[in-house]
Amino acid sequence: MIESICAGAQKLAVEPDAVVEEARQHLRFALVRAGKFTSTSSTKRVEDAAERYLRPGAENGIAKEEESGTALVIYGRSGAGKTYLLSRVMAQCLDARAAGGCVVIRFLGTTPRSSNVHALLTSLCGQLRRLYGKEPAVPSDFANLRAYFAEAVMEWPSAEQPLTLFIDSVDQLDDSNAGRRLEWLPVTRLPAHVKLVVSTLPDYPAEFQCLSILQAKLAREEDHLIEVKTISEPEIVLEHLLQLLGRTLTARETASTDSL
Repeated sequence: MIESICAGAQKLAVEPDAVVEEARQHLRFALVRAGKFTSTSSTKRVEDAAERYLRPGAENGIAKEEESGTALVIYGRSGAGKTYLLSRVMAQCLDARAAGGCVVIRFLGTTPRSSNVHALLTSLCGQLRRLYGKEPAVPSDFANLRAYFAEAVMEWPSAEQPLTLFIDSVDQLDDSNAGRRLEWLPVTRLPAHVKLVVSTLPDYPAEFQCLSILQAKLAREEDHLIEVKTISEPEIVLEHLLQLLGRTLTARETASTDSL
């Protein structure tokens, strides 16, 4: 009886789809954090810049007259709220693109498949391949994988099916295949119907220099480098988080925070 039940269970078992599961995990990560985000004067400038960049009419980036598209790079020190802010931007982009277009999201370092560049590109290429209905299988060799990813980003999207790609925290990649040197990431000369938003920490000389690398790539596009500064209104964030928990400050606690 036990053997029969086990055999039946094995027949009914569904093999997890790695591509779908990875996309689902990162989407859930974004939506949960987007629901906890609240704007402050420290984040508003970045939110506005992202909205302008992602606006459908701004076909080649922030300025329509640019000859080629350029990525938007968001940076700031740890704790400044980059990931929560980017999650809100992603959620708004998903709403705006609900009628069409592809939005691909990755928060690097949050899953095993987003912690090194080989696994990341394999996952991204697998998702893009399905989104655009392409036949060639995703290669395993890293050099071919890089070329496949470049083709997927630069050639597959179209005006009818544009691509918006969010990659949060490129500094979280490990050093295998020179992941943090970012040679695999096209950030300039993007097609008009491709938008790329990237975030990173400032440089840590003994560990990584992702920001310097991105600054060098965007040397002539300083308006595409946006800093998230330290929150200047922590009381607004505190009140918002308490509201999410169904709680509030007492009059005495409010007076204490006002005196800080």
